[in-house]
Amino acid sequence: SIIGSTVTGCSAWDGGVVWAENSESLSIAGVDFINNTAFGSSSVLYLDNVKQTSIIDASFTGNNVVSVIQTINSEIDWACRLGRWMPTKGAVFGDFSAPECNLCPDGYFGNTSGLANSSCSGQCTKGHFCEAGTADPEPCPVGTRMPALGAASNESCIPCAPGQYQPLTGQSDCLTCPAGSFSPDIGLAACDPCPRGGYCEDAGAATRMVWEPCLAGSFNPANGSNSSAACELCPAGTASATRGAESSETCSPCRPGTVAATAGRAECASCEPGTFSVAGSDSCSECAAGTYAANPGQGECVPCPHPLSSVNGSTTCSFCMANFYLRNTSADPGDMFTSPTEFCKPCPPDADCPDNTTLSSLVLPRGFWRASPSSAVLTECRLF
Repeated sequence: SIIGSTVTGCSAWDGGVVWAENSESLSIAGVDFINNTAFGSSSVLYLDNVKQTSIIDASFTGNNVVSVIQTINSEIDWACRLGRWMPTKGAVFGDFSAPECNLCPDGYFGNTSGLANSSCSGQCTKGHFCEAGTADPEPCPVGTRMPALGAASNESCIPCAPGQYQPLTGQSDCLTCPAGSFSPDIGLAACDPCPRGGYCEDAGAATRMVWEPCLAGSFNPANGSNSSAACELCPAGTASATRGAESSETCSPCRPGTVAATAGRAECASCEPGTFSVAGSDSCSECAAGTYAANPGQGECVPCPHPLSSVNGSTTCSFCMANFYLRNTSADPGDMFTSPTEFCKPCPPDADCPDNTTLSSLVLPRGFWRASPSSAVLTECRLF
């Protein structure tokens, strides 16, 4: 054993400091070998058939001739740090030390001790990079990938392309943005959700231009939607002309005189003449008898001018109400509507005048007569 020493200036033909042959063991710890010389080979150590050699915390500096250490049928156990290697047999040249030893090269790692060549523990694994002296491969950061072995630096990690993402470190591939999302830039760890008011059907989208707005008559309050099924319909009785609406607040109740019969309407439809509706209706209602709606889209029916009347669902008032009769059946309906009292007269005493009674259809009670259908004078029958 050589322990805790500085050995300098030794010289020999072979093995300037130590010649060991057919030995059980050699232990070197805490020793600096400086400027030693051999005229044949191995200016410091010449080992021939030594069963066990360990070198711990030792340096070799300025030792000349062809090799510093030469082994024959012998191996050296170097106490190198992880991420380092040293040859365990053969010839060793130049200046070196342990535990510093030789760095595992770029693209390789060394996670065990006793590594004997520059391949160390192997090439850096996929999804990782290994700078010189790496013990354990470093994972590529989120938003990147490394599909090959032997990456040498962080710059080797490939950013995910637009339309892809990677939320984890140390991955060999990027993930495709699912439908309902997109990623517009390189190197993203997450995809952006599709905006509210619409949906994104395609996976792998690289821009929000794939966003499709919900149709008029519908809305979508959620982001990240991937189909038109996410668009909710405005309820019946309401309508919305807005494309890409984000909330039901755009669904406005139909104004009086208009309706939305089904859900998902872009606009309300006008009620037909003879019908009406109140605000927020999904159907029109017929005007009641005695009222009318002459125009489409009326919010209420208008009472007939006295003493005219009408049937359910009328667009005008065209006959006399009960207790009145139409004096002239050939009267123009427009004139009747303008001057109803000119044409509708009070029912004669003792006569019966239901709705739509004309002079000729006056109902005479039992025991009365008149001279002709054109007469409004009733005479009581006499008994003889």
